Amino acid sequence: MNAIYNIVWSTARNMFVVAGEFSRGNNGMRNSIKVTGLATLIFTAAVNAAELGPQNGASIILNDNDVVTASGQTNTTGVESITAGGDGLQIQGKTIINVSGETLSTGVSLDNGTKNDLGTNTEIHVTDTDGTQNSSKNTSGILISGNNPGTEVTASGINIDVSGKNNVYGFRNIGKYSNVDLGSGSSITAITETDYSIGGIGDARGVYLLDGSSTFTMDNGFIHATSKDNTAWGIQSTGNANIDLGKNSQVVAEGNNITTGIEIGTDGVLDADQLTVTATGLATDYGSVTGLKLGKNNHVDLGDNSRVTINGTSDLAEGISVTGPDATLIANNMDINISTTLDCRTGGCTTRGIAINGTGSRIDLGSGSTISITGFFDGAGVTINPAAKGSELIADNLTIDVTGSQVNAISMSTGFMDLGQNSIISATGEATTLWVTGGEFHADALTVNTAQSVGIIAQGGDVMIGAGSAVDGRSSATLGSATSGIAATSGSTLDFKGDADNRNVIYAIDGYGVSSQFYGATVNIANTDIIMSGQNNPYGLWAVGSNDLSRPGIINGENLTIDVTASGANGYGAVVQQGGAISLTGDTTIKTQDGVAIFVSDRAGNLLPGGTVTGSGVMDITGDIISAGEGSISLEMASGSRLVGATFVNTDPTVDSSLNLSLAEQTQWAITGDSSLTQLDNAGDIVFDTPSQNGQFRTLTINGNYYGGDGDLYLNTQLGDDNSPTDKVIITGDTSGSTTLYVNNIGGEGALTTKGIEVIDVGGQSDGVFTQGNQVQTGLYEYRLYEDGGDWYLRSQAVTPVDPDDGDDVTPVDPDDGGDVTPVDPDDGGDVTPVDPDDGGDVTPVDPDDGGDSKPVDPQYRADIGAYLGNQWMARNLQMQTLYDREGSQLRTDDGSMWMRFKAGDASSTAADGHVDIDNTYSQLQIGGDVLSWGNGEQSLKAGVMVSYINADTDSTGNRGADGSQFSASGNVAGYNLGAYATWFADAKNHSGLYVDSWYQYGLYNNSVDNGDVGSTDYDSTASAVSVETGYRYDIILANQNVVSLTPQAQATWQQYKADAV
Repeated sequence: MNAIYNIVWSTARNMFVVAGEFSRGNNGMRNSIKVTGLATLIFTAAVNAAELGPQNGASIILNDNDVVTASGQTNTTGVESITAGGDGLQIQGKTIINVSGETLSTGVSLDNGTKNDLGTNTEIHVTDTDGTQNSSKNTSGILISGNNPGTEVTASGINIDVSGKNNVYGFRNIGKYSNVDLGSGSSITAITETDYSIGGIGDARGVYLLDGSSTFTMDNGFIHATSKDNTAWGIQSTGNANIDLGKNSQVVAEGNNITTGIEIGTDGVLDADQLTVTATGLATDYGSVTGLKLGKNNHVDLGDNSRVTINGTSDLAEGISVTGPDATLIANNMDINISTTLDCRTGGCTTRGIAINGTGSRIDLGSGSTISITGFFDGAGVTINPAAKGSELIADNLTIDVTGSQVNAISMSTGFMDLGQNSIISATGEATTLWVTGGEFHADALTVNTAQSVGIIAQGGDVMIGAGSAVDGRSSATLGSATSGIAATSGSTLDFKGDADNRNVIYAIDGYGVSSQFYGATVNIANTDIIMSGQNNPYGLWAVGSNDLSRPGIINGENLTIDVTASGANGYGAVVQQGGAISLTGDTTIKTQDGVAIFVSDRAGNLLPGGTVTGSGVMDITGDIISAGEGSISLEMASGSRLVGATFVNTDPTVDSSLNLSLAEQTQWAITGDSSLTQLDNAGDIVFDTPSQNGQFRTLTINGNYYGGDGDLYLNTQLGDDNSPTDKVIITGDTSGSTTLYVNNIGGEGALTTKGIEVIDVGGQSDGVFTQGNQVQTGLYEYRLYEDGGDWYLRSQAVTPVDPDDGDDVTPVDPDDGGDVTPVDPDDGGDVTPVDPDDGGDVTPVDPDDGGDSKPVDPQYRADIGAYLGNQWMARNLQMQTLYDREGSQLRTDDGSMWMRFKAGDASSTAADGHVDIDNTYSQLQIGGDVLSWGNGEQSLKAGVMVSYINADTDSTGNRGADGSQFSASGNVAGYNLGAYATWFADAKNHSGLYVDSWYQYGLYNNSVDNGDVGSTDYDSTASAVSVETGYRYDIILANQNVVSLTPQAQATWQQYKADAV
């Protein structure tokens, strides 16, 4: 190819230089010589660096290290190629272009409809100094105009630096189909400073792309725009431009009025990876700052690890603003950080991390993205505004952390949002962390933190939160602030559902855990732990209706645990008011510390009615259940349930309030205070809490019917006479079914009853059967359960009481159990001195006579009286002996120094004035031997030691009660006696005549008493005894040489018996 070159005079170098055909020097083409030759002609002088003036032409070639310098007053351009038909601008290597003027200066102006190569590491420096304010006075680093479509630019590592007093552009493309590729490492800076803050004057744009300008590409680039007095854009695309910033590019914008990092116009495209966008507000009191602004039908892909930072002074800051419809943004592991240096504590500063305003837009933040906001008064980390219908935001493992009084983490008015798994959203101000007023929100394993407000509110939209999620208003709560968990208001549905393996949790202070507010609001919550604290009456569940039982706010709870123990008596587990409704199913646990587990509000005025609470399944409830207002509580507690607390139902006839309780098998209700309800079905256990000694007994009032489904009733009584304090059940309606009643004696010492101690009071038809389940005894008496006139009494009686007599007094019954009972002698031989078991004198008789108006009755004595007495009598009596018990031993050695005896037998006796029968069987084995002996032929004195083992059984049977009951008990005593003896005989040979004998024994015994259903008791006892005996034996020899002996004797014995207290 032939090429035409000009030899041009350069005034800068004061010499001729070789230039392209259409190039010209700064003084035109004077002194030029045209040279025509072959393309292979080599001009060695032409490749040397040149200092050039302004360049202009359809084809311009600049060489490595050329310097182009242009200066003037207005419209000064360093290199201009705006004519089609040539080769455009071709820079071979690096060229430095320096342009200075007063206004309208341009570094490189292109409109040649061809490809232009700006070389490698080319520098373009443009400076304007004219401060005259005019919106049409623009200063540009590179300008592509639109008269000749298809003007394209390529470069690598280009450095564009523009400064001026009016509008400045680092790179301005207003052409058509003008593709730009700035390669890797390019830098564009545009800075303007004016004395005015007027729209359209003093704006700075790093890159400006007009609609239809086609593509702009760079990699690892840097774009910086600063307007110290007005508006700045890092990149502004007005539409239908494709921008590819490659990897690791940076865009910086600093503005006084409006600052935008990147703005994409209609149908625009932006692709980048690891992009950093920084937008800084320079205003002293206000300003709008946006990191990335998307328009209509945009498509933006920010790849991985991109970052948007907003800082400086701004009263309106948005990380990403989606203003146009049908825009799409895709990013992964993106970071948006927004802060302000203004003092916004009292208002005036608004922020949005991501603001979606256009319909049909879609934001996908991938996984691991973060949004952080500090210093603003109101706004949100993410907002989908009402105009953005059909829009959606999708993310996974997203973190949103915002501060500011009225800054939400998420504010959603329409569209769809799905935060996937393991997202964390936090707000430290008074605004709700997640606020949904429209649209549909989804998340699993979501963590929501709130410091002064509500974690989640669905106020017109629907919210679905899955397993593994947490709402925490606890650890970050501001001192003195109340926090709440989740709530739905009219027209909303909020699902907060964990699962069996991955439960959800809610922590809140002084507020509520879960709330459904007004008609049309529904909260469905499952497998969740709700943990409340604070002393300002916190509620675990709170359902509020629209002042009508048929228009409730609804909470459906399944497998819930509600713990308000940290709030003490101020805690409420579940509360309904104004017609609210709560339904509890599955496994439900409500824990309070002296608080209220379930409450139907009784607040007056327009807050009536109260509401309804229903429950079924396995329930573990600690706390009171109160139906104070209009409405109802109905709990069907399945097997394995437990209720610890009292109940109350309002019986005011003007208030329609009910409380129904059904206890299945293996269910327990521990009654901790006076209680009332409307209906009770009992197939489980009802246990009155044990009062302190002489403490408060309790009454259960059923203002309706009672059904016993083979359930149990455990109550406490201070067993005594008819007026004994006792727990009591009052049933105003009818009874049916069967119930087993167990009685626990609280400090009662027993007494004879007449009518009895009333424990069941039935006001209606008494068809229910109450059967005593345990043997009840105290003092001397057995207490049995009797029906009388439909009511049920505990009585210590052996015969049924009769009607009052005609006035004559009757002789009282003396239940003395000791003074007049004939003691048992266990020795068949009649030689053992019996012991009187009475240990303290006679028992004062009980006089049941109350003035001559009733006939006394016999008491039913407890059977174990005889067992205890039998053990004592056997131990004491088997310790007794006389000289001739030893002398008559069955086995002796020839010299009489060793001996052994055995005896066994049975005995019978009675106690309690013959009302208790006692039968004993016993055995004893005793061995002894002399250890000292003295004699003088006539007299003898011997001393020895002895040991015995005893074992005795006792069967005791009490008298029969009026209900036909009769009880028995058994006892056993076994142990050892150790002792010593000494005996003097006046006749050592025949042991006749006078003798004196003495002994001492100490016994140790193990005792037991088996008292049937009452149980068994083991105890230890000891006995000590000393005896002195004397007598005179007369021998009478009969005619047949047989001898009859007569021995008058006297014995004095002291004995002490001690036993453990039982």
